Amino acid sequence: RSIALHPPPPPPPAVVSLPALVWESAAASEAKTLGREGAGLLFFAYGQLSAIQKYLREATDAAASFRALNPKLQIAIVSNNGTVDARVFSHHITPRPDLLFAGRPFANGADPMPRQWLTRLYYMAHSPYALTWALDSGVLACAGDGSKGAVQTFLDEAERTQFWGF
Repeated sequence: RSIALHPPPPPPPAVVSLPALVWESAAASEAKTLGREGAGLLFFAYGQLSAIQKYLREATDAAASFRALNPKLQIAIVSNNGTVDARVFSHHITPRPDLLFAGRPFANGADPMPRQWLTRLYYMAHSPYALTWALDSGVLACAGDGSKGAVQTFLDEAERTQFWGF
């Protein structure tokens, strides 16, 4: 006759006290990993030399309208123009020529300008800021009661709350 021997059951696990979990938003975690800091606006004026001056002028006017109401605001521009107005832009990001991806005109033919969306997405992902508000060159800040400092306050609050937990 054979007797099957069973090993004794393992001892119960030790009780360990863990520190409270602190959840960090995915956006905050990624920004920290990439070494990004602060919050700011990001404008774009790049592409073919025949069109760049128009978009650079628009982006400079847009940034100046935000700067007038938010003097300490960080504002970057992605532009393959040699220079930008340093009184308006705090960062000038010069795109690499091999990362100015070719675009195509809209299918309906109403706008013959090639749109380089992949370039825009690439540089949005490589913004110098932990929180980036990317804007088109053809916008202006709303002036009026309550507008002074509003964008800076919005971005400061987004940072303070770690992007509202997102």
